[in-house]
Amino acid sequence: MFRVKSLEEVLRLAPKLSLKDQGFLEKPSAPLLLVNGKKDDQHPIEDFYLLLDHGDPKEVRIFPEGGHMGRQPGKPNQEVLELITRWIKRRLS
Repeated sequence: MFRVKSLEEVLRLAPKLSLKDQGFLEKPSAPLLLVNGKKDDQHPIEDFYLLLDHGDPKEVRIFPEGGHMGRQPGKPNQEVLELITRWIKRRLS
Protein backbone atom coordinates (compact mmCIF):
# COMPACT_ATOMS: atom_id res chain seq x y z
CA MET A 1 0.00 0.00 0.00
CA PHE A 2 2.72 2.49 0.93
CA ARG A 3 5.35 0.69 -1.15
CA VAL A 4 7.28 -0.26 1.93
CA LYS A 5 9.06 -3.51 2.52
CA SER A 6 8.83 -3.94 6.26
CA LEU A 7 6.63 -3.30 9.26
CA GLU A 8 9.30 -0.97 10.59
CA GLU A 9 8.92 1.24 7.51
CA VAL A 10 5.13 1.32 7.96
CA LEU A 11 5.51 2.32 11.61
CA ARG A 12 7.98 5.04 10.66
CA LEU A 13 5.65 6.42 7.94
CA ALA A 14 2.33 6.19 9.82
CA PRO A 15 2.73 9.28 12.04
CA LYS A 16 3.28 11.42 8.93
CA LEU A 17 -0.25 10.51 7.79
CA SER A 18 -1.89 12.19 10.80
CA LEU A 19 -4.41 14.84 9.71
CA LYS A 20 -4.05 16.44 13.15
CA ASP A 21 -0.26 16.63 13.08
CA GLN A 22 -0.31 18.03 9.53
CA GLY A 23 -2.71 20.80 10.59
CA PHE A 24 -5.50 19.79 8.21
CA LEU A 25 -8.22 19.58 10.87
CA GLU A 26 -8.30 23.35 11.32
CA LYS A 27 -8.61 24.12 7.61
CA PRO A 28 -11.88 24.53 5.64
CA SER A 29 -13.30 21.22 4.52
CA ALA A 30 -15.49 19.79 1.80
CA PRO A 31 -18.68 17.85 2.61
CA LEU A 32 -17.73 14.70 4.46
CA LEU A 33 -19.44 11.38 5.09
CA LEU A 34 -18.00 9.60 8.11
CA VAL A 35 -18.83 5.88 8.20
CA ASN A 36 -17.16 3.58 10.67
CA GLY A 37 -17.64 0.88 13.26
CA LYS A 38 -16.77 1.02 16.93
CA LYS A 39 -14.73 -2.16 16.49
CA ASP A 40 -12.49 -0.86 13.69
CA ASP A 41 -9.06 -2.46 14.03
CA GLN A 42 -7.48 -0.29 11.31
CA HIS A 43 -8.37 3.17 12.59
CA PRO A 44 -9.23 3.75 16.25
CA ILE A 45 -12.73 5.08 16.84
CA GLU A 46 -11.09 7.92 18.80
CA ASP A 47 -9.71 9.25 15.50
CA PHE A 48 -13.23 9.23 14.12
CA TYR A 49 -14.49 11.25 17.09
CA LEU A 50 -11.65 13.74 16.52
CA LEU A 51 -12.96 14.32 12.98
CA LEU A 52 -16.44 14.99 14.41
CA ASP A 53 -15.05 18.02 16.24
CA HIS A 54 -13.65 19.60 13.08
CA GLY A 55 -14.97 20.69 9.70
CA ASP A 56 -18.42 21.10 8.21
CA PRO A 57 -20.64 19.96 6.66
CA LYS A 58 -20.60 16.31 7.59
CA GLU A 59 -22.88 13.34 8.01
CA VAL A 60 -22.07 10.55 10.43
CA ARG A 61 -22.98 6.89 10.79
CA ILE A 62 -21.33 4.73 13.43
CA PHE A 63 -22.10 1.01 13.40
CA PRO A 64 -21.84 -0.26 17.02
CA GLU A 65 -20.89 -3.81 16.00
CA GLY A 66 -19.02 -2.87 12.83
CA GLY A 67 -15.36 -2.80 12.03
CA HIS A 68 -13.58 -0.75 9.36
CA MET A 69 -16.08 1.24 7.28
CA GLY A 70 -18.86 -0.14 9.50
CA ARG A 71 -18.56 -3.60 8.01
CA GLN A 72 -18.88 -6.88 9.88
CA PRO A 73 -16.74 -9.76 8.58
CA GLY A 74 -18.81 -12.51 7.01
CA LYS A 75 -21.97 -10.41 6.84
CA PRO A 76 -23.49 -8.57 3.86
CA ASN A 77 -22.44 -4.93 3.64
CA GLN A 78 -25.61 -3.81 1.89
CA GLU A 79 -26.56 -1.19 4.50
CA VAL A 80 -23.12 0.41 4.31
CA LEU A 81 -23.13 0.39 0.50
CA GLU A 82 -26.63 1.90 0.32
CA LEU A 83 -25.70 4.62 2.82
CA ILE A 84 -22.64 5.62 0.80
CA THR A 85 -24.48 5.42 -2.53
CA ARG A 86 -27.35 7.63 -1.29
CA TRP A 87 -24.90 10.21 0.04
CA ILE A 88 -22.95 10.36 -3.24
CA LYS A 89 -26.15 10.62 -5.30
CA ARG A 90 -27.39 13.52 -3.13
CA ARG A 91 -24.08 15.32 -3.56
CA LEU A 92 -24.08 14.88 -7.33
CA SER A 93 -27.71 15.85 -7.93
